[in-house]
Amino acid sequence: MDLKTVKTADLLNELVSRPGIEKSAAGLYAPYSLRAKYVTPNTEEVQADVLLIIKDLTHLDA
Repeated sequence: MDLKTVKTADLLNELVSRPGIEKSAAGLYAPYSLRAKYVTPNTEEVQADVLLIIKDLTHLDA
């Protein structure tokens, strides 16, 4: 299977069903700005409807 042809929503739905993955609702307590790391101050903000936070994958099987 070529994962490039799989829809992002389908990939995320599969991921949330895996052991070690926790789906959680989160909200903002203050205004925020999300920017790419190590770029110039004029770099545009990153726009996203969903943010995937990966804390540590070293304990998972490849």
